[in-house]
Amino acid sequence: MIAHTQGQLVNYTDYSNALGVEVNTVKRYLDYFEHSFIIRRLQPYYTNSKKRLVKSPKIFIRDTGILHALFNIQDSENLDGFVGKGYSWESFVIQQIIASLKSNVSAHFYRTQDGTELDLILVRGMIPVAGIEIKLSNAPKLTRGTSIARNDLGGIPIYIVTHSVSEDYNYNEGVRITSFERVFNYLERMDLVEK
Repeated sequence: MIAHTQGQLVNYTDYSNALGVEVNTVKRYLDYFEHSFIIRRLQPYYTNSKKRLVKSPKIFIRDTGILHALFNIQDSENLDGFVGKGYSWESFVIQQIIASLKSNVSAHFYRTQDGTELDLILVRGMIPVAGIEIKLSNAPKLTRGTSIARNDLGGIPIYIVTHSVSEDYNYNEGVRITSFERVFNYLERMDLVEK
């Protein structure tokens, strides 16, 4: 069930109804999986904004190899046809970035009720310092929500992480397209990740 909701908001009631157990039992199981490093519940970033913010965490199976095994994906051809490959890619990038963050940097996502969203917000102390949007395409199309989220979060730089774009470029002011490998260079310059 977690694999089928990879990268989406946790709905404890849906899990509870599907499994026929109490919501608190579902939460205990998820706590166990999280403390066993099997899943990650990525918490939303709250601001003092007057906007209505989503407050449910997103859920990920931390190891995309396990995720692919649960869907019987055995090779790149199977992966290409997998409807959840975008969520798989998002999970992989998030896990790798979080694993390399300095201890004083926390990771969240940002989403408002009207659909404004960023996949990952890096926060030092209480201040957001960088936003990351994860796209499988090397020619990503961004929504107006990315710019709105940037403004909501104080004009932080946004990095659009793609699979393998050959050359970095500015999408618009404060938004840069980069590859998975090179995003770490930017984060290192901002003193957010371990060298």
